Amino acid sequence: MSDLKFHPFRFESIFKEKVWGGRDLETHLGKILPPNTPVGESWDVCDRDDEMSIVAWGPHKGESLRALLAADRRGMLGPQIARLFPDRFPLLVKYIDAHDILSLQVHPGDDYAMEHENGQWGKMEAWYIVGAQPGSFIYRGLKPGTDRNSFRRLLGKDRLHECLNKIHVSAGDVIFIPPGCLHATGAGILSCEIQQNSDLTYRVYDWGRMGLDGTPRELHLEKALEVIDWDLLEREELGKTVGMPTEGASTRLLLECPKFAIERVMLKPGDANAVDVSQRFHVVCVIEGHGTVRCPQEDLPPTAIRKGETYLIPSALTSYEILADDRITALRCYLPLPGD
Repeated sequence: MSDLKFHPFRFESIFKEKVWGGRDLETHLGKILPPNTPVGESWDVCDRDDEMSIVAWGPHKGESLRALLAADRRGMLGPQIARLFPDRFPLLVKYIDAHDILSLQVHPGDDYAMEHENGQWGKMEAWYIVGAQPGSFIYRGLKPGTDRNSFRRLLGKDRLHECLNKIHVSAGDVIFIPPGCLHATGAGILSCEIQQNSDLTYRVYDWGRMGLDGTPRELHLEKALEVIDWDLLEREELGKTVGMPTEGASTRLLLECPKFAIERVMLKPGDANAVDVSQRFHVVCVIEGHGTVRCPQEDLPPTAIRKGETYLIPSALTSYEILADDRITALRCYLPLPGD
Protein backbone atom coordinates (compact mmCIF):
# COMPACT_ATOMS: atom_id res chain seq x y z
CA MET A 1 0.00 0.00 0.00
CA SER A 2 1.33 3.44 -0.91
CA ASP A 3 0.20 7.06 -0.69
CA LEU A 4 -1.42 6.63 2.72
CA LYS A 5 -4.25 9.14 3.08
CA PHE A 6 -4.40 10.17 6.72
CA HIS A 7 -7.75 10.84 8.40
CA PRO A 8 -9.46 9.77 11.64
CA PHE A 9 -9.59 5.97 11.24
CA ARG A 10 -12.54 3.93 12.50
CA PHE A 11 -12.31 0.14 12.43
CA GLU A 12 -14.85 -2.66 12.30
CA SER A 13 -15.73 -3.88 15.78
CA ILE A 14 -14.63 -7.45 16.54
CA PHE A 15 -17.29 -9.08 18.72
CA LYS A 16 -16.47 -11.83 21.21
CA GLU A 17 -19.10 -14.30 22.34
CA LYS A 18 -18.74 -14.92 26.08
CA VAL A 19 -20.68 -17.07 28.52
CA TRP A 20 -20.96 -14.00 30.80
CA GLY A 21 -21.89 -11.57 27.98
CA GLY A 22 -25.16 -9.84 27.16
CA ARG A 23 -26.62 -7.28 24.72
CA ASP A 24 -25.72 -3.92 26.31
CA LEU A 25 -23.18 -3.13 23.62
CA GLU A 26 -26.21 -2.83 21.33
CA THR A 27 -28.82 -1.33 23.65
CA HIS A 28 -26.47 1.15 25.37
CA LEU A 29 -23.85 1.94 22.71
CA GLY A 30 -25.73 1.29 19.48
CA LYS A 31 -23.41 -1.42 18.14
CA ILE A 32 -25.07 -3.89 15.76
CA LEU A 33 -24.46 -7.30 17.32
CA PRO A 34 -24.87 -10.79 15.85
CA PRO A 35 -28.39 -12.02 16.76
CA ASN A 36 -29.16 -14.35 19.66
CA THR A 37 -25.59 -14.26 20.94
CA PRO A 38 -24.24 -13.31 24.39
CA VAL A 39 -21.59 -10.80 23.34
CA GLY A 40 -19.13 -9.94 26.08
CA GLU A 41 -16.49 -7.89 24.26
CA SER A 42 -16.09 -5.52 21.33
CA TRP A 43 -12.47 -5.09 20.25
CA ASP A 44 -12.38 -1.69 18.56
CA VAL A 45 -8.63 -1.12 18.05
CA CYS A 46 -6.31 -4.11 17.95
CA ASP A 47 -3.23 -5.32 16.12
CA ARG A 48 -2.78 -9.01 16.84
CA ASP A 49 -1.97 -12.06 14.76
CA ASP A 50 -5.27 -13.72 15.71
CA GLU A 51 -7.46 -10.58 15.65
CA MET A 52 -6.82 -7.56 13.46
CA SER A 53 -8.63 -4.22 13.14
CA ILE A 54 -9.94 -3.55 9.63
CA VAL A 55 -10.70 0.00 8.44
CA ALA A 56 -14.49 0.49 8.31
CA TRP A 57 -14.77 3.46 5.92
CA GLY A 58 -12.82 5.95 3.83
CA PRO A 59 -10.15 5.57 1.12
CA HIS A 60 -8.49 2.66 2.97
CA LYS A 61 -11.65 0.70 3.78
CA GLY A 62 -10.82 -2.99 4.12
CA GLU A 63 -7.13 -2.38 4.95
CA SER A 64 -5.72 -3.68 8.21
CA LEU A 65 -4.28 -1.55 11.00
CA ARG A 66 -1.01 -3.42 10.54
CA ALA A 67 -0.95 -2.43 6.86
CA LEU A 68 -1.45 1.22 7.79
CA LEU A 69 1.48 0.99 10.18
CA ALA A 70 3.67 -0.70 7.57
CA ALA A 71 2.89 2.09 5.10
CA ASP A 72 3.89 4.93 7.44
CA ARG A 73 4.55 4.01 11.06
CA ARG A 74 5.94 7.43 11.92
CA GLY A 75 2.93 9.21 10.44
CA MET A 76 0.49 6.91 12.24
CA LEU A 77 2.13 6.82 15.68
CA GLY A 78 4.39 9.87 15.93
CA PRO A 79 8.20 9.95 15.65
CA GLN A 80 9.15 8.82 19.16
CA ILE A 81 6.35 6.29 19.59
CA ALA A 82 7.24 4.74 16.21
CA ARG A 83 10.80 4.13 17.43
CA LEU A 84 9.58 2.59 20.68
CA PHE A 85 7.09 0.27 18.96
CA PRO A 86 8.57 -0.85 15.63
CA ASP A 87 6.55 -4.08 15.34
CA ARG A 88 2.90 -3.53 16.27
CA PHE A 89 0.38 -1.09 17.68
CA PRO A 90 0.98 -0.64 21.43
CA LEU A 91 -2.64 -0.55 22.72
CA LEU A 92 -5.73 -2.72 22.63
CA VAL A 93 -9.00 -0.83 23.14
CA LYS A 94 -12.24 -2.70 23.82
CA TYR A 95 -15.66 -2.55 25.47
CA ILE A 96 -16.78 -5.14 28.04
CA ASP A 97 -20.41 -6.09 28.74
CA ALA A 98 -20.42 -8.04 32.02
CA HIS A 99 -23.96 -9.38 32.10
CA ASP A 100 -22.67 -11.88 34.67
CA ILE A 101 -19.57 -11.80 36.87
CA LEU A 102 -16.29 -12.45 35.06
CA SER A 103 -13.73 -14.96 36.26
CA LEU A 104 -11.25 -14.01 38.97
CA GLN A 105 -8.00 -13.44 37.10
CA VAL A 106 -4.60 -11.79 37.05
CA HIS A 107 -2.24 -10.56 34.33
CA PRO A 108 1.56 -10.90 34.24
CA GLY A 109 3.95 -8.00 33.84
CA ASP A 110 6.36 -7.54 30.95
CA ASP A 111 9.31 -9.31 32.59
CA TYR A 112 7.38 -12.48 33.46
CA ALA A 113 5.62 -12.56 30.09
CA MET A 114 8.86 -12.09 28.15
CA GLU A 115 10.42 -15.03 30.00
CA HIS A 116 7.46 -17.43 30.23
CA GLU A 117 5.15 -16.48 27.32
CA ASN A 118 7.45 -16.51 24.30
CA GLY A 119 8.48 -12.88 24.46
CA GLN A 120 4.99 -11.41 24.67
CA TRP A 121 4.16 -8.17 26.47
CA GLY A 122 2.53 -8.22 29.87
CA LYS A 123 -0.81 -6.58 30.49
CA MET A 124 -1.51 -3.32 32.28
CA GLU A 125 -5.08 -2.09 31.89
CA ALA A 126 -7.69 0.38 33.08
CA TRP A 127 -11.50 0.35 33.00
CA TYR A 128 -13.76 3.33 32.52
CA ILE A 129 -17.22 2.43 33.86
CA VAL A 130 -19.69 3.43 31.13
CA GLY A 131 -22.73 2.10 32.98
CA ALA A 132 -23.45 0.08 36.12
CA GLN A 133 -26.58 -1.40 37.62
CA PRO A 134 -27.35 -0.35 41.23
CA GLY A 135 -25.20 -2.32 43.64
CA SER A 136 -22.66 -3.35 40.99
CA PHE A 137 -19.17 -4.08 42.26
CA ILE A 138 -15.74 -5.25 41.22
CA TYR A 139 -13.06 -7.21 43.02
CA ARG A 140 -9.67 -5.49 42.96
CA GLY A 141 -6.73 -6.80 44.94
CA LEU A 142 -6.50 -8.81 48.15
CA LYS A 143 -7.34 -7.77 51.67
CA PRO A 144 -4.22 -6.93 53.69
CA GLY A 145 -2.74 -9.97 55.37
CA THR A 146 -3.69 -12.44 52.64
CA ASP A 147 -0.76 -14.65 51.67
CA ARG A 148 -0.34 -17.61 49.35
CA ASN A 149 -1.23 -20.19 52.02
CA SER A 150 -4.42 -18.49 53.21
CA PHE A 151 -5.40 -17.85 49.59
CA ARG A 152 -5.06 -21.54 48.70
CA ARG A 153 -6.97 -22.55 51.82
CA LEU A 154 -9.94 -20.31 51.00
CA LEU A 155 -9.84 -21.38 47.37
CA GLY A 156 -10.12 -25.03 48.40
CA LYS A 157 -13.20 -24.21 50.48
CA ASP A 158 -14.89 -22.10 47.75
CA ARG A 159 -14.66 -19.12 50.09
CA LEU A 160 -12.25 -17.02 48.06
CA HIS A 161 -14.55 -13.98 48.19
CA GLU A 162 -13.61 -13.59 51.86
CA CYS A 163 -10.10 -12.34 51.01
CA LEU A 164 -10.98 -10.16 48.01
CA ASN A 165 -11.17 -6.37 48.12
CA LYS A 166 -14.70 -5.44 47.00
CA ILE A 167 -15.44 -2.01 45.50
CA HIS A 168 -18.87 -0.71 44.50
CA VAL A 169 -18.76 1.23 41.22
CA SER A 170 -20.94 3.57 39.22
CA ALA A 171 -20.79 5.24 35.80
CA GLY A 172 -17.75 7.51 35.46
CA ASP A 173 -15.43 5.58 37.79
CA VAL A 174 -11.96 4.62 36.58
CA ILE A 175 -10.31 1.41 37.78
CA PHE A 176 -6.57 0.84 37.30
CA ILE A 177 -5.43 -2.80 37.07
CA PRO A 178 -1.62 -3.12 37.11
CA PRO A 179 0.06 -6.48 36.45
CA GLY A 180 -0.21 -8.74 39.47
CA CYS A 181 -3.53 -7.25 40.62
CA LEU A 182 -6.10 -10.00 41.19
CA HIS A 183 -9.45 -8.78 39.84
CA ALA A 184 -12.94 -9.58 38.56
CA THR A 185 -15.67 -7.44 37.03
CA GLY A 186 -19.03 -8.01 38.70
CA ALA A 187 -22.39 -8.42 36.96
CA GLY A 188 -24.26 -5.46 35.49
CA ILE A 189 -21.23 -3.41 34.40
CA LEU A 190 -20.49 -1.95 30.96
CA SER A 191 -16.94 -0.66 30.66
CA CYS A 192 -14.40 0.68 28.18
CA GLU A 193 -11.03 -1.00 28.66
CA ILE A 194 -7.70 0.48 27.61
CA GLN A 195 -4.74 -1.87 27.91
CA GLN A 196 -1.37 -2.93 26.63
CA ASN A 197 -1.63 -4.89 23.40
CA SER A 198 -1.70 -8.25 25.15
CA ASP A 199 -4.23 -11.03 25.65
CA LEU A 200 -2.44 -12.76 28.53
CA THR A 201 -4.88 -13.67 31.30
CA TYR A 202 -4.38 -16.21 34.07
CA ARG A 203 -7.81 -17.41 35.24
CA VAL A 204 -7.85 -18.31 38.93
CA TYR A 205 -11.50 -19.07 39.74
CA ASP A 206 -14.69 -19.16 37.66
CA TRP A 207 -17.41 -19.36 40.33
CA GLY A 208 -18.35 -22.95 39.35
CA ARG A 209 -19.56 -21.83 35.93
CA MET A 210 -19.51 -23.86 32.72
CA GLY A 211 -18.18 -22.44 29.46
CA LEU A 212 -20.09 -22.03 26.21
CA ASP A 213 -19.37 -25.67 25.38
CA GLY A 214 -20.86 -26.90 28.67
CA THR A 215 -17.52 -27.81 30.27
CA PRO A 216 -15.48 -25.90 32.90
CA ARG A 217 -13.18 -23.24 31.45
CA GLU A 218 -9.42 -23.69 31.80
CA LEU A 219 -7.76 -22.33 34.93
CA HIS A 220 -4.14 -21.18 35.21
CA LEU A 221 -3.65 -21.30 38.98
CA GLU A 222 0.07 -22.07 39.20
CA LYS A 223 1.08 -19.25 36.86
CA ALA A 224 -1.32 -16.93 38.65
CA LEU A 225 0.25 -17.71 42.02
CA GLU A 226 3.64 -16.76 40.58
CA VAL A 227 2.52 -13.29 39.47
CA ILE A 228 -0.08 -12.20 42.08
CA ASP A 229 1.03 -9.06 43.92
CA TRP A 230 0.09 -10.07 47.48
CA ASP A 231 0.57 -6.69 49.17
CA LEU A 232 -0.48 -4.36 46.34
CA LEU A 233 -3.15 -2.53 48.33
CA GLU A 234 -0.80 -1.99 51.28
CA ARG A 235 1.84 -0.36 49.03
CA GLU A 236 -0.34 1.82 46.84
CA GLU A 237 -0.23 5.53 47.46
CA LEU A 238 -2.84 6.49 44.89
CA GLY A 239 -6.50 5.55 45.11
CA LYS A 240 -7.28 3.69 41.93
CA THR A 241 -11.04 4.22 41.88
CA VAL A 242 -11.36 7.75 40.55
CA GLY A 243 -14.76 9.42 40.55
CA MET A 244 -15.29 11.95 37.79
CA PRO A 245 -17.08 15.27 38.32
CA THR A 246 -19.91 16.09 35.93
CA GLU A 247 -19.14 19.81 35.75
CA GLY A 248 -16.03 21.93 35.28
CA ALA A 249 -13.28 21.94 32.68
CA SER A 250 -14.00 20.18 29.40
CA THR A 251 -10.85 18.02 29.70
CA ARG A 252 -9.74 16.07 32.75
CA LEU A 253 -6.80 13.70 33.15
CA LEU A 254 -8.24 10.52 34.67
CA LEU A 255 -5.24 8.21 34.76
CA GLU A 256 -1.55 8.35 33.95
CA CYS A 257 0.45 5.13 34.16
CA PRO A 258 3.68 3.89 32.55
CA LYS A 259 1.90 2.38 29.53
CA PHE A 260 -0.82 4.94 28.68
CA ALA A 261 -2.82 7.93 29.83
CA ILE A 262 -6.59 8.52 29.72
CA GLU A 263 -8.38 11.86 29.56
CA ARG A 264 -12.08 12.53 29.63
CA VAL A 265 -13.56 15.20 27.35
CA MET A 266 -17.06 16.52 28.16
CA LEU A 267 -18.63 19.09 25.83
CA LYS A 268 -21.96 20.87 25.77
CA PRO A 269 -23.82 21.39 22.47
CA GLY A 270 -21.86 23.86 20.33
CA ASP A 271 -18.62 23.49 22.33
CA ALA A 272 -15.31 22.54 20.73
CA ASN A 273 -12.11 20.98 22.04
CA ALA A 274 -8.85 21.18 20.07
CA VAL A 275 -5.64 19.29 20.79
CA ASP A 276 -2.20 18.69 19.26
CA VAL A 277 -1.19 15.22 18.02
CA SER A 278 2.05 16.14 16.26
CA GLN A 279 4.11 13.98 18.64
CA ARG A 280 1.80 11.00 19.27
CA PHE A 281 -1.41 9.42 18.07
CA HIS A 282 -4.67 9.55 20.05
CA VAL A 283 -7.46 7.02 20.38
CA VAL A 284 -10.87 8.65 20.94
CA CYS A 285 -13.75 6.58 22.35
CA VAL A 286 -17.15 8.30 22.13
CA ILE A 287 -19.11 7.32 25.25
CA GLU A 288 -22.06 9.66 24.84
CA GLY A 289 -23.54 11.99 22.23
CA HIS A 290 -22.54 12.85 18.68
CA GLY A 291 -20.64 15.54 16.82
CA THR A 292 -17.77 15.92 14.37
CA VAL A 293 -13.98 15.79 14.26
CA ARG A 294 -12.16 18.40 12.18
CA CYS A 295 -8.47 18.46 11.27
CA PRO A 296 -7.55 22.14 10.68
CA GLN A 297 -4.09 21.42 9.23
CA GLU A 298 -5.44 19.11 6.53
CA ASP A 299 -7.90 19.69 3.70
CA LEU A 300 -10.32 17.04 4.98
CA PRO A 301 -14.09 17.08 5.31
CA PRO A 302 -15.38 16.84 8.91
CA THR A 303 -15.78 13.31 10.27
CA ALA A 304 -19.12 12.58 11.94
CA ILE A 305 -18.73 10.74 15.26
CA ARG A 306 -21.30 9.19 17.57
CA LYS A 307 -21.74 7.15 20.73
CA GLY A 308 -20.13 3.71 20.61
CA GLU A 309 -17.54 4.60 17.97
CA THR A 310 -13.76 4.61 18.43
CA TYR A 311 -11.29 6.57 16.29
CA LEU A 312 -7.55 6.39 15.84
CA ILE A 313 -6.22 9.91 15.19
CA PRO A 314 -2.83 9.62 13.41
CA SER A 315 0.02 11.87 14.47
CA ALA A 316 0.46 13.06 10.88
CA LEU A 317 -2.78 15.06 11.18
CA THR A 318 -0.88 17.40 13.56
CA SER A 319 -4.03 18.47 15.43
CA TYR A 320 -7.76 17.81 15.58
CA GLU A 321 -10.88 19.36 17.07
CA ILE A 322 -13.99 17.72 18.51
CA LEU A 323 -17.18 19.71 17.98
CA ALA A 324 -20.30 18.73 19.91
CA ASP A 325 -23.73 18.62 18.24
CA ASP A 326 -25.24 17.55 21.54
CA ARG A 327 -23.62 16.72 24.88
CA ILE A 328 -20.52 14.62 24.24
CA THR A 329 -18.49 12.48 26.60
CA ALA A 330 -15.36 10.95 25.09
CA LEU A 331 -12.21 9.26 26.32
CA ARG A 332 -8.90 10.31 24.83
CA CYS A 333 -6.05 7.77 25.17
CA TYR A 334 -2.39 8.23 24.34
CA LEU A 335 1.07 7.01 25.31
CA PRO A 336 3.58 8.85 27.51
CA LEU A 337 6.55 10.19 25.61
CA PRO A 338 10.12 9.45 26.69
CA GLY A 339 11.04 12.02 29.31
CA ASP A 340 7.45 12.81 30.32
